[in-house]
Amino acid sequence: MLQKRFVMTGAFLLCWCCTLLAQQLKLGSNPSALMKSALLELSSANQGLLFPRLNDTISINSSNPPDGMVIYFIPTRQLMLRANGVWVPMVSGTVTATNAWNINGNTNGALRILGTLDNFDLPIYTNNAERMRISSAGNVAIGATSFDGTNPEKLLVNAGSTSSVNAIYAKGSVNNYFQINIQNLGNGAKSSSDLVATANNGTETTNFVDLGINGSGWQQSSQSPISTGLANDCYLLGAGQDLYIANNNATKSTIFLTGGTLAANEAMRITAAGNLAIGTTTTNAKADVNGTYKLGAKGNINKNQISFASTIPATTSIGGATLVILGLVYTPAALDLTFNIPAANAPTSTQATVAVSFGADLPASVSVAFARVQLNTGVYQVKMRLLNSGTTTAGTFATAVPVYFTITEF
Repeated sequence: MLQKRFVMTGAFLLCWCCTLLAQQLKLGSNPSALMKSALLELSSANQGLLFPRLNDTISINSSNPPDGMVIYFIPTRQLMLRANGVWVPMVSGTVTATNAWNINGNTNGALRILGTLDNFDLPIYTNNAERMRISSAGNVAIGATSFDGTNPEKLLVNAGSTSSVNAIYAKGSVNNYFQINIQNLGNGAKSSSDLVATANNGTETTNFVDLGINGSGWQQSSQSPISTGLANDCYLLGAGQDLYIANNNATKSTIFLTGGTLAANEAMRITAAGNLAIGTTTTNAKADVNGTYKLGAKGNINKNQISFASTIPATTSIGGATLVILGLVYTPAALDLTFNIPAANAPTSTQATVAVSFGADLPASVSVAFARVQLNTGVYQVKMRLLNSGTTTAGTFATAVPVYFTITEF
């Protein structure tokens, strides 16, 4: 009976102690000395606390671990804390361990890793807002958190609603060309490298302008929505409304060169006055071609078209025609006139046609027999023959008559 009383008393005391200490638990040495502020206390002079050790976080993430959970991540040899739904290293600015990133900078001595080792994006924050994101696929977004689903961008810059006119601004100083280069390393039948500006309502095929070059393997195909030449051809392509090529300097020309970038390779220019010059750098005409030209599919290749004016002096007279009745011989009177072609407009040969018109009526019975180009002692001239078919009186010019010549050299 005494033994039963002892057992009952011991059980009562044990339950009473557990009730008093139910809000605290201490493991290790000196279990009776408790820290009242600790719910769980460990005490040892030669033992430590071993956290769960994980090689990856894929499995534990599938269980939706709550914020505040702690693990030891083996690949980086770090304690990781679950915060805001992601694992972050438990490191402060005073840590000097060689495997920690210090807020004041590191001296690593070798390649180190900054980022995530599992299949999650790496967002970067300032002022408690995300500013940049590196996706788990290696794509970089500034001002955005997602990428195009069909053609994800390798670098995406989204300025959003902004008062700044600059999205990307590259600067530098070098005694050489300074470039932004786009190079498509593919050599397929549709490979090209392009710099494209797209309107707000643009698509892959409409409302854009494209400056590009075809790859070495480019082939024209009826299946391509836009076909731009052959392999390694360059192009400026507009797929919107009108295409403007403009020089906003009101005193300068728009110049086109072929065969090289030297000034001697200029092929055509449109001057500030709107005149077109081909093969020459100066012109006062709306169209000036220095060289041969051809009009129409079956037209001839011509060299020069020259126009100039002169006069037939007053009192110039052409004798009357000769008529022999018995022999039935009729010979109109003839007069040959020559007109020097201005040296600045002289043709290069006598192979040319000549058109003649007058500023007044010719005398009665007077007509033009022919007009041709001749070279007389180094001077190019137009020789014109006038005929008088009248037999009674001479054909006399009462006043000076303007005469206009147009020479087409071929």
